[in-house]
Amino acid sequence: MPKGHAVWYSKNPNPQNTDVSKLTETWWHKFVTETGSLLALNSSWSGSTICTTGYGGADSTNSAFITRIDKLADEGFFETNDLDTILIFGATNDTWAGSPIGWMKYSDWTKDELKYFRPALCYMLARLKELAGDARIVYMVNTGLSDVIKTSILEACEHYGVEALVLSDFSKTDGHPNIAGMESIKNQLIEYLAK
Repeated sequence: MPKGHAVWYSKNPNPQNTDVSKLTETWWHKFVTETGSLLALNSSWSGSTICTTGYGGADSTNSAFITRIDKLADEGFFETNDLDTILIFGATNDTWAGSPIGWMKYSDWTKDELKYFRPALCYMLARLKELAGDARIVYMVNTGLSDVIKTSILEACEHYGVEALVLSDFSKTDGHPNIAGMESIKNQLIEYLAK
């Protein structure tokens, strides 16, 4: 993960929050190892929303998914890496933070509109489609999302031709995947990509 990004999982976890304490216990490390894939980047940021409105209505522009994608683009990440698959696993914090939903908007976004989940979601997917070349983009739809956020993700994915993997229930502690949940996510992803 890039330096400066907030983390949830650590080497010394609070057992009330998670039992995951090793890199090798994360779903994405398990996936990379088991499939022989090469990880270009894990741009995770604990507590981040897709839109620029975070918890308590705070401005979360710095950590938002859309900001991180734009920053990667500005740094030439998409030009210097030959990506074949991009995995998105987001919107949990938009649900938990009660980020404003807004409306589906597929172009010409303003900065103010990106404070809302739906326009920001569309912006994110449009940018990835523009930047990713021929890479396969898969949106991993978490369990426990609000109905409006889940249906918005599915609608936006359909509009942009992005694949949606709707995850089945997996084990969590305090809303986050635990070791058993990480294994389940990895298995569901491998099964989906093999289809």
